[in-house]
Amino acid sequence: MEAIDTVYEYAGYQAAMALHQTLAGLAVPLIIALAGLAWRFMRVAEDGLARPLAIYVLSLILTWWLLSPVDVVADGRAKVRAPRFVVALTSAGDVFSRRATRALNEGFLRRPFEWERIAAMCGLARVFTADTKENLRAFFKVCTRPAIAGLSEPPHPYVEENPLGIEAELPYHRYTFTWRAGSRRGQHVGCETARAELLAAVDAEVRGSPYHREVMNAMAQYEGRGTEERFRKFYVNQVIRNEWNHPASDEGEMAGVRAAVGRYEFLDPARTTVRDPETLTQALALNTGAAFYSAVLQAGSDSVNPKQKYYLITTLGPELYGLFLLLLIALFPIAGLWALLPGKWTALVHFSKVFLSVKLWPVGWAILSALTDRRPALEAIVGPGQPIAHTGNLFIGIAMMYFIVPALSFAAVNIATAAASMPFREAMAPTAGGNPVRDLARVGAGGSSLS
Repeated sequence: MEAIDTVYEYAGYQAAMALHQTLAGLAVPLIIALAGLAWRFMRVAEDGLARPLAIYVLSLILTWWLLSPVDVVADGRAKVRAPRFVVALTSAGDVFSRRATRALNEGFLRRPFEWERIAAMCGLARVFTADTKENLRAFFKVCTRPAIAGLSEPPHPYVEENPLGIEAELPYHRYTFTWRAGSRRGQHVGCETARAELLAAVDAEVRGSPYHREVMNAMAQYEGRGTEERFRKFYVNQVIRNEWNHPASDEGEMAGVRAAVGRYEFLDPARTTVRDPETLTQALALNTGAAFYSAVLQAGSDSVNPKQKYYLITTLGPELYGLFLLLLIALFPIAGLWALLPGKWTALVHFSKVFLSVKLWPVGWAILSALTDRRPALEAIVGPGQPIAHTGNLFIGIAMMYFIVPALSFAAVNIATAAASMPFREAMAPTAGGNPVRDLARVGAGGSSLS
């Protein structure tokens, strides 16, 4: 059987076989099986029914066969021996998981949440050169706003796309601009001249900035065709639009959260758990220190949280998946021992449900990524009026769904097995003690008595 896909499965098979050999060396499975047979023979003597004994013997033979070790091979070479049931279960889970993941998003394992990462980087794209940024903001205030206000009709829609573009058709020739920073500081030029020079300065920064080059390169790799130049014009528009719509780089989702929370103050009774200061000077010092400390801590948290969450999700998520598989495979002999007891064959069913739910994790992750991964990379450069482009934590919400997938997978497997078992529930033997509600219903319907 070919069932070795990762080093985790290989290590799990080795650990399971080691535990299996240890238990078999101590004759634990044989002792449990003999004890179960003895108990069933005793029940036959007491109840006079041989059917449960026959069923248990058949289930014991089947369970023993499922627990017996088989050779697991890869590339035609024997690798390791492992219990037959867990090897077959792993193979079945691999087939379904692999086919489903490929059908949903074949490139998921190579680039999880890549579209969200590009969109977040586009949302954070700004003019990083200080002189260009200061001149650009002054130009928007001195030239762009008056030019829009002076129009006799609604401005061209391209104004929202890029107010520096010639396609915006703004009457910049009517106004004069004074350079605010750089070597030309204080010089007066026409707004039309300043527009062309500022557009060229932003384009030059996009060509030379490592951050901007990384974004355009990521977009080109995402599409799998073209080069950075294919996306440069659209990306330049995005950078200018970000400066026009959100001149402060910290505006966006987190700024709204901070505004809702309010400023941290030591003297605020709703946010302090320490005793009141003894003097006014001490109170003012503590209040200023607490506000400064919280502001620095909050800013640092906001700047690293997106990358931290992305790293934890995409790097540690698959490792956690592998470790869960390793532990489940390694501990399978314990479930096998439990299944040897009379009436406890369901231990294999419960183990299968947990194991297959873990095998479904990549399918759930692929579904999440497929929601965005099939969109073109240019859609990461969101147009005007769509706030998704103006937040640095765009992909955190979707990435956090990564952690919810295990619970959803387990719930899905349980729902599926419960639905599949409904036609057979009436045919199964009742639990010890019977079912009082069902028995009372039978008595009320004229059936047999409770005795």
